[in-house]
Amino acid sequence: MERRAGRRLAMGALAAMAGALAMNGGAVSAAAQPSAGRGTCRLPETSGRGIKHVVYVVWDNTHLLRDSPNVPSDLEQMPHLLNFLRENGSLLSNEHTPLIAHTANDIVTSLTGVYPDQQGLNVANSYGYFNADGTISFPSAFTYWTDPVQTSHTPNPPYNLITQHGTNAPAPWVPFTRAGCNVAAIASGDIALENTSTARNGDITRIFGTGSSLWTEAQKENAADANNTAPGIPAANFEGLAIHCAKTSNLCDGGEPDQLPDEPGGYQGFKGLFGALQVDPVLTGKPDTTSGGLMRAPALTALSGQPILDSNRNAGFPGFDSMQPTNSLAFVASMLEHGVAVAFAYLTDAHDDQVSGNSFGPGQRGYVQQLHDYDQAFAAFFARLQRDGINKHNTLFEFTSDEGDHFVGAKPQNSGCDGVNVACQYDPSKIGEIDANLVQLIQAETGDTTPFEIHFDSAPAFYINDNPAPDSSTTRHLERDAAYLNAFDPISNRNVYLTQYLAGPTELRLLHMETGDPRRNPSFVMFANPNYYLETYSDCPSGAAQPGCVNQFQGDAYNHGDVYPEINRTWLGIVGPGVKNLGETAAVWSSHTDDRPTMLALLGLPDDYVHEGRVLAEALDSSVTSPDLRNRAVLRMAHVYTQLESPVGQFGLDTLKASTAALAANDPGDAIYSQCDDALRRLGNERDTVASHMQALLNGAEFGHQRIGQDQAQALTLEGEHILKQALSTEEFCTS
Repeated sequence: MERRAGRRLAMGALAAMAGALAMNGGAVSAAAQPSAGRGTCRLPETSGRGIKHVVYVVWDNTHLLRDSPNVPSDLEQMPHLLNFLRENGSLLSNEHTPLIAHTANDIVTSLTGVYPDQQGLNVANSYGYFNADGTISFPSAFTYWTDPVQTSHTPNPPYNLITQHGTNAPAPWVPFTRAGCNVAAIASGDIALENTSTARNGDITRIFGTGSSLWTEAQKENAADANNTAPGIPAANFEGLAIHCAKTSNLCDGGEPDQLPDEPGGYQGFKGLFGALQVDPVLTGKPDTTSGGLMRAPALTALSGQPILDSNRNAGFPGFDSMQPTNSLAFVASMLEHGVAVAFAYLTDAHDDQVSGNSFGPGQRGYVQQLHDYDQAFAAFFARLQRDGINKHNTLFEFTSDEGDHFVGAKPQNSGCDGVNVACQYDPSKIGEIDANLVQLIQAETGDTTPFEIHFDSAPAFYINDNPAPDSSTTRHLERDAAYLNAFDPISNRNVYLTQYLAGPTELRLLHMETGDPRRNPSFVMFANPNYYLETYSDCPSGAAQPGCVNQFQGDAYNHGDVYPEINRTWLGIVGPGVKNLGETAAVWSSHTDDRPTMLALLGLPDDYVHEGRVLAEALDSSVTSPDLRNRAVLRMAHVYTQLESPVGQFGLDTLKASTAALAANDPGDAIYSQCDDALRRLGNERDTVASHMQALLNGAEFGHQRIGQDQAQALTLEGEHILKQALSTEEFCTS
């Protein structure tokens, strides 16, 4: 199960009474009828292709490619989804993540079309923060969109989601609500409430206001949750669900102001519903109730026919790790049936046992059964939408996975098993990430006692105490020592190299990992062996002699965050009017930043900012995109642009190798480090200049009706290809 820092904070609730949907002192009155709030959504008009609905679903760590050669992949074991994508649209198997590859920044990247440098989540699912008082804290990356950094150690902290200019990142629902369309958030990143805090910067306070009836209700529920008289009730009532309404819709008449104070072009007069106490009455036709002095949301019915409940039997939102398709897709279908045109949803992975919480190995009986259950939910989902008249002819569907991940474990004991016909059997002591204490490893192997904190991960971000300069002796000493670490591998029973790559501030900028908030930018980042999960503490096995207290943890067996092909390569499926039927193809090299502009091109809607991704014209009908974007010379430029910009494209990987060599260097006067760092800085400036020109042309052609001259495209392509060659030369020089 994904380590979702900040997801399980305790919080509060709402209130409701019977009547027409209205807000009386903060309490929702009643459920809307199914026809309520349909308003005047202009998607068919803006798209010109009759698109009336949008379904955008992000899976957590769900694989198209196989983890084991004999065992069908996750999607292969869900044929109702796989065949829907293959037979009706384009399933792009060469989609790529940002860095680091984790749920929070991956989802926000795909929702916005910009990398972490433009939205702030460079490290996730929490990140280190150099506080004003000199301490280092680790606030959650999961907050509501307009929340500040969740730290009490820095007065007036900036936004969690922040641009390079220090403003709040533009919100992904805005083009839709401006076009008259209601937008649902179903556990998707940072567009519904993520905590139940009634502190000054807590989600409840910021949305409902100090002293409001809902704020008071949340305080009661938080207390009941803390003393275990009503465990889980605050999160069930407030987190994970939201509807952002158009001005023309009455669906949110009783809701809260939908405030986006920094939104380009302004955003006034919009409202939203937040949490199950406000949302579920709309979807079920039943009012909230009171029990034990606390509000209770009505239960929505899952696709399986069972009520959606959390682990404590609370109705409402079941929790971020309980968004299996039977639950999450039931919310999607119900939203579309009740006046919502656009649904952004999240689905939890299938490779963790939903009962024990431990991870399965590929092809293990429980894993296969969960995928079968997921497949049945998709069959029910598509059948239900078809009965509603919602289908590929009038709906844009996009499905993707936030990242891939790397299975950590020995091979099955019964080699040749396929999971489906013959269940795979594993030694349970040989499944699980390898945890290690990074502080102890460094001290034991190098004697370095530099005080630092890390973001626990397979790709740990280092935050050195007092935040010394990148070229200081303190930083350089720790970087060199981190470069050559070894660790014991209990699976192979031998020592292995731990460090794969290192990125200092110069390289982090090239990887789009330097944000507009310098306090959250790490001293450097290690991308480690993907079998390892690195901490500053780890339980030592009895009698362990190896340094670092290396220990295999069976609770998690799927690592991500790192630079590793099966982690950084994922998939994107698109179905709907204007989408080519390419079937499954690896021919299109895409990035999560491409999801957003491709969607908006199909819908004929603009954002108020320039995307760092591009429209995937290769997967769209000629009627959708500007003719210039289909021109051979422009397509070639677009491909070079992607390789320049993607953190795991050619430029990113070559410069990362150069950075690793530079940070590891220990020659007299640190000359190699200085030369390589200067070369990377110059390369970054050249890349930014050329890529920004390409970016402006591609964005202008699709969303600004501007032309791209063939000579102009060819000239920029040659410049971009020259920079890619320089990156390779720099890597060769620094690593020689």
